[in-house]
Amino acid sequence: MNAENVAKAVALSAEGRSIRCIALFLNIPKSTVTDALKRYRETGLFTRRPGQGRFRCTSDRDDDSF
Repeated sequence: MNAENVAKAVALSAEGRSIRCIALFLNIPKSTVTDALKRYRETGLFTRRPGQGRFRCTSDRDDDSF
């Protein structure tokens, strides 16, 4: 979920809209809306937490050899 949609979800939630209503409006799963709102309440950020994502399989040295 991109930062723009998280901001929309937060605004709709502040207006009193339900998770189901927000999910239907943004055309995304309810669980995604729930997770995004929880993350926003915990961190105050619209973006993903730093450090998430897949770890690199190659090093900078390996990249240079390609």
